[in-house]
Amino acid sequence: MKKLFCLIFILQFTTLTFAEKNEKPVKSEITDVTVYLSGATVSRTGSTQIGAGLTYLVFEDLAPGINPSTIQCKAIGNFTIMSVNFRTNYLSGEKIPKEVKILRDSIELLSNRIIAENDNIQVLRAEEDMIISNKKIGGNDNGVSIEALMKNADFFRTRLADIRKKVAEGNFKLKKLAESLDRINDQINQIQSKQKQNSGEIVIGVSAPAATTAKVTVSFLAYNAGWYPNYDIRAIDVKSDVELVFKAKVYQSTCNEWNNVNLKLSTCNPQQSGSKPIMNPWFLYLYENTPYRAKSKGYVNTRSESAKEAKMEEMDASTGGAAYDEVPATTIADYTVVNEGQTSMEYEISIPYSIYSDNKPYDVEIQKNKLPATYTYFAIPKLDPDAFLLARISGWDKFNLMSGEANIFFEGTYVGKSYIDVATADDTLDISLGRDKNIIVKRTKLTDYTSKKIIGSNRKITYGFEYEVRNKKKADIDIIIEDQSPITTSKEIEIEKDEISGAEFDESTGKLSWKLTIKPGETKKFVYKYSIKYPKDKFINL
Repeated sequence: MKKLFCLIFILQFTTLTFAEKNEKPVKSEITDVTVYLSGATVSRTGSTQIGAGLTYLVFEDLAPGINPSTIQCKAIGNFTIMSVNFRTNYLSGEKIPKEVKILRDSIELLSNRIIAENDNIQVLRAEEDMIISNKKIGGNDNGVSIEALMKNADFFRTRLADIRKKVAEGNFKLKKLAESLDRINDQINQIQSKQKQNSGEIVIGVSAPAATTAKVTVSFLAYNAGWYPNYDIRAIDVKSDVELVFKAKVYQSTCNEWNNVNLKLSTCNPQQSGSKPIMNPWFLYLYENTPYRAKSKGYVNTRSESAKEAKMEEMDASTGGAAYDEVPATTIADYTVVNEGQTSMEYEISIPYSIYSDNKPYDVEIQKNKLPATYTYFAIPKLDPDAFLLARISGWDKFNLMSGEANIFFEGTYVGKSYIDVATADDTLDISLGRDKNIIVKRTKLTDYTSKKIIGSNRKITYGFEYEVRNKKKADIDIIIEDQSPITTSKEIEIEKDEISGAEFDESTGKLSWKLTIKPGETKKFVYKYSIKYPKDKFINL
């Protein structure tokens, strides 16, 4: 009784406190979202009638983890904004979502069906027991005619078979009902696991000289959101330009759905420090270089350790003659405006967009461009016997791309993934379009040339390889074949390239490149020979 009195007192006190503050909930909607590489600025707008004097407008059901220092407020109306505060509502988690209520109704219906099916099975089992327990025919003194015996036998056999069939059907129904029940319970658990246990609220104190309409917009930084770049690279054939689609993978789990919002994507990262670095003095110290002392297991140092719209004519050419009255569907990229700031890029999507709060990535097309490309084949038979088609794209650096994963499509077929690294790419961006089995590349060791000899105090090893490239396609191809020569790290190791068949050689990397043009059905051969000489009493890593 004492606990009940205390609870009633607390609820009355809380109600009086809220009433004294004159709080008024404001129904608001998310209107604008700017998504950063990490985080998002969310803007909500709501309007309500307020009376004269001080009123506290409450924006409810917000993400609980809002940083109060990022909250901004704008308003329209004849009133004065007195204060803006953030608080957590720990009672909001008690609300049951609409989806859960619907699913619980389904559970009740399934449970009733399970009870009814179990009752039906019990009735059938009781009938079976009754028939079996009353299978005796006739009395102790009277016999039974053959005809009566056959009729009874037919009854027992038919009825028992029917009962057992219906029991089996009932058990099967129970199994399916139980599976459905488990799936619904799993769905409820999934929804409730994502349901916020509490919510955030922004409380805005406003003072009005008279009753008026207040339209208020609040914005704040939400942390559980972001985007990352992704690309689709499409080529129709080796004579066409490459279509490069720059997309954003946008995700969020802010506990609020973004339904038909004005969406912007920014390359900023507000969670990264904007302070310039400070370089402190660099002091050098003398110390004694204590040698390592050997132990039975390894060595121990005795010194301590320290420190990212096509025209109809273009469409007709690229699709093989599509009719001019067939207008292609537009994409989000056709509605994107690119704004270049002093330190970042901003992509504004000019049609409403929806991103759900499930932390799944949603594709938003930012740009779609056709870029000139040259095509060549490439092979390193030492590492892989197949030839790869390479698209060398120029002019890519004008579109403010970012490093990210790319999906590659060639001749209408998905061929795999690649990665665009804008930090290391040159003026030409090389994209692999996959393997071509119609080009045969072989690298065979020349056994007659390969040998190991001792000449005086040195050991000399010679190697020779023959390359064979065959074009089984119906058109000329350009192909680059690469191999490598070892690079010496000691004056005692001498390397001689005895024959390189006109290859381009890079002294710094040891790379050899043969650039060939091969006609349809043609086979070209060339060789590469080299030798290594080093002291016979030493070893090298071959």
